[in-house]
Amino acid sequence: MAKENFLYFYAPNRARLIKRDVKNGAVDIDDNLMDVTGYTPIQLDGKFGSSNLYLVRWDSVHPSQRMDVIMPGFVPDPDMTPEMWKKLSGMKVLGNMLKIQKPPMNWIVLMLLGIAFGAFITYYVITMKLVKI
Repeated sequence: MAKENFLYFYAPNRARLIKRDVKNGAVDIDDNLMDVTGYTPIQLDGKFGSSNLYLVRWDSVHPSQRMDVIMPGFVPDPDMTPEMWKKLSGMKVLGNMLKIQKPPMNWIVLMLLGIAFGAFITYYVITMKLVKI
């Protein structure tokens, strides 16, 4: 009895990832019994090693062996790579041509307020004779 991962397609375009116990080569998911004996699972890598992943559908007794079930219409684009797409999506349109006004230096105002507050506390402590100088 071992816990295995199952990507369970419960509708034509909806799925959820669940863990179930495999008993005698079969698994019970939502009152459906599915046979997993003789099928090679996908190795799912995680933080603490790898585990098995089976692709199962609500209307099939056996898991799927085909990876194109996950991405049925995936065709790589020879003109666009994922690295190029990331660079293009991160570009600013006319970023260097627009003059953007910088906000005023708020840290100077905050520093002056901190000094004034510290001076007030020091004056109060000295006048109440809480600290002897």
